[in-house]
Amino acid sequence: GNNNNNNNMMTGNAIKANAFVLLYLSIAPYSRGSEVGRVPQSSVSSMGYIVESVVVGNLTDSSSRGRQQQRTTAIPLSATSSSSTRRYLRRKLSPLTQEQIQILIDERHNDDFQQKSLTLSPAPTLSPSPTRAPGGPTDPPIPSSAPTSQGPTIATETVEEFLTRTLTDDGALQTNGTAQNDAYNELITQFPTLQPGTPANDYLISVIYSLNTLYFSTSGPSWLQNSNWLGPTTPCTSGNEWFGVGCGSTEEVTFLRLSGNDLLGTLPSEVRGISTLQTFEVPGNSLLGEVPSTIGEMPALTSLDGRTNFFNESLPPEIANATSLQLIDLSINQIPGNIPTELGSLEDLVALNLDSNQLTGPIPVEIADATNLTSLLLGSNALSQSLPSQLASLPLLVNLNVADNELTGAIPTEITQKSNLRVFV
Repeated sequence: GNNNNNNNMMTGNAIKANAFVLLYLSIAPYSRGSEVGRVPQSSVSSMGYIVESVVVGNLTDSSSRGRQQQRTTAIPLSATSSSSTRRYLRRKLSPLTQEQIQILIDERHNDDFQQKSLTLSPAPTLSPSPTRAPGGPTDPPIPSSAPTSQGPTIATETVEEFLTRTLTDDGALQTNGTAQNDAYNELITQFPTLQPGTPANDYLISVIYSLNTLYFSTSGPSWLQNSNWLGPTTPCTSGNEWFGVGCGSTEEVTFLRLSGNDLLGTLPSEVRGISTLQTFEVPGNSLLGEVPSTIGEMPALTSLDGRTNFFNESLPPEIANATSLQLIDLSINQIPGNIPTELGSLEDLVALNLDSNQLTGPIPVEIADATNLTSLLLGSNALSQSLPSQLASLPLLVNLNVADNELTGAIPTEITQKSNLRVFV
């Protein structure tokens, strides 16, 4: 549990135990009345201890957070059974100052980071549900060329002109020392004969430049693994694929998996240039700032996993423009602000996990429009007002977590009587 009176006394190790944890969920009996029972929680910190807590509050009393009963125990990790570390748990994280974030980042990126790195479980694999709501998820289209929003290629364009027109029009590409400028210079150095003018070349230029920009924006030279990045082989060259890059049968980049790879920095807006990307996984790194709004310009994207980072800006509503999204997991970050109502427009969305952030405001009733949701995890935030009864209308919802928020009022009977809801905390 959190002790707000001690926030100013947190040292680097205390902050680490609070923020860098492997989290597991232990399902326990809970009340379906006005009382909400916070499930017993066991958090495995990078320091090798489990923090176990029980919190009980009353949704009908807006001041209940000040009267919550809490029990916290630190237990050596060696004293726990392996079965206790198989289930995923959510835990409330205190807001971190920029100084505290920097302390954590400095500790994560010292010489023995590789030995201390957390091993993250893979994001859930999305398989077709045996029963889908009408108009349920379908396989997303995979573009066969550069993004359609770029317009027709101009025959006399140079690589610089093409990239300025399509991906980086703010002058960063021409500014020495920027990730965009470094990415461009590597592109023309490693692939000097690659010129725009055909769909295949346009696509390859966009992808290499976008990956290069990601590399330089997140301290690529210091990644734990960066084999084959930047070239001279292309990302999908058989036997020499760039680390973490996966490709389809037609040599189009379809997934990017860089979990726990020591990425440090911000995700650049240029990631939208990987127009065929279906899976984007960067959990367990040190990513800051905003989840790029340009993710909404990735038509094939089905899975976005950015959990356990330091994203600390509000979620851009433009993410909902990526209409093929089926999984969004941005849990265990520092994301503030409201949940975008636009997420309810994602008809294919199956799982939404925004657990353990700093989200405020109401739970949008519009979420109930995402009719294929099976898992909605919003616990351990500062969400307020009442729990929307409209969530009970989600036909496939089986997992709902809103524990450890600032919700008020009684739990809607429509939710407590929902027959297919297996987990509700």
